[in-house]
Amino acid sequence: MVHCIDDRDPPGMIGTTTLKVLLNSSESDEIPSLDIHINIRPGLIKCLNELKKSYQIVSFTASDQLYADAILDHIDPFGQIFCTRLYR
Repeated sequence: MVHCIDDRDPPGMIGTTTLKVLLNSSESDEIPSLDIHINIRPGLIKCLNELKKSYQIVSFTASDQLYADAILDHIDPFGQIFCTRLYR
């Protein structure tokens, strides 16, 4: 439902969002970040909001937690859609 965009994708994809992911680093006081570009399928949030009325929605990903949380927080900023988040 969410597609990470790279240089192989056509320019100007509809629904493209840029997120800043904070990276964990103990080497300096400055918190490094990474800009990621994602494409969220049209209607995804509306669909998830309808599904949550009847089901518990669990996010399951093989992605790293920092990266996945940045995307899931963008989709569900108030923590009302996903009841559980599972990571690699």
